[in-house]
Amino acid sequence: MCVRNRRRHLIAPISTAVNPYDRYAQDPPKEVWLSTIPPERSPRLVAAIRGMTWRFLTFDGQPAFLTSDNPVFYFAGIGLAKPESEITFPISSHITLWATWRQDLLEGYFPTTERVVKEINRRTASNATRYVFHCADEDWILPFLLTGKWQLHRLV
Repeated sequence: MCVRNRRRHLIAPISTAVNPYDRYAQDPPKEVWLSTIPPERSPRLVAAIRGMTWRFLTFDGQPAFLTSDNPVFYFAGIGLAKPESEITFPISSHITLWATWRQDLLEGYFPTTERVVKEINRRTASNATRYVFHCADEDWILPFLLTGKWQLHRLV
């Protein structure tokens, strides 16, 4: 299989169709995210996520954030209830949710660095079960995905 065809199997471009829910990409209320988790099934999980500091990291340059068929990442060995726990969830090509227990941080939208984008992309790719998505078909993606076995770090 040639590299171009192989790339198409590994990377599916994200649709750019107009979506009436795009306003949530700019200002997603916590209640919208938390409403997708049935509280009767996991009240401790909802309480943990609700209690975290939510920061939306923005990056307008390249590389953009990847997403996958399993985009929510947390360190399974740490869990969600410890002070060092954190969650990352790419919301769009240029916005990712970072939830942390750090109380010294403000909530809201904050620009981030290319180093952080690359770390979040490693997390997202490592958590994928089958598909990884990117907003454009770029040459760096296939070698990046084929590398695999990334060393993952906390954002701190």
